[in-house]
Amino acid sequence: LEAMHAWRVVMLAVAVAVAGANHVVGEATSVRFPLDVPGESSSLLLLGATVRVKKILFVNVQVYAVGIYAEPGAVEELKGKEPNEIYDYLMEHPTQSSLRLTMVRSVTGDQMGGALKEAVQPRLKRFTSDEGAIARDMSAFEKQFDMSSLAAGTILTFTRLKSGSLVSEIDGKDKGEIASEALSKSLFSVFLDEDSVVDRSKLLQRLAVL
Repeated sequence: LEAMHAWRVVMLAVAVAVAGANHVVGEATSVRFPLDVPGESSSLLLLGATVRVKKILFVNVQVYAVGIYAEPGAVEELKGKEPNEIYDYLMEHPTQSSLRLTMVRSVTGDQMGGALKEAVQPRLKRFTSDEGAIARDMSAFEKQFDMSSLAAGTILTFTRLKSGSLVSEIDGKDKGEIASEALSKSLFSVFLDEDSVVDRSKLLQRLAVL
């Protein structure tokens, strides 16, 4: 049994990516993800990475690669848990986490903002019934995509602070902080809930080797 467990850990590590000294490379996209990124009080650790695929005219098209990061303390709590338990933990606890999206396909700012809005807005109603707050949150979020295009290779970072606020960066440029716990939870739900837009088992599979 111990040998079988060790074999599974090795296979999971291979399935995630080809590992470098300080990064992993997504096997489907060749996008590099740092193993850790700066956080409020400690570095955030990469839990896994996968790719967002969208069907366009009956063809599956890779749009962006996405990785998720969490605090070391949270990582210890999440080990051995099922995806739904991981999602619930991150929603219920004031821990910092971060999403890192790297564009694989060039799109306009409106296209990217519109696609995320389409996924985020319905989820907002899980966390608030205030229609005015939902409208304000979505307006502020959409304004972060005011650029004409997001070229392949562009990196978007969305960080959920311990306070619940959402901080966004595009290629290292600060796009501001939105003080809305409902919005930050909704955005992370897009990738972590049961209706995730990606394969969340891949997004979380480094937990087995951390």
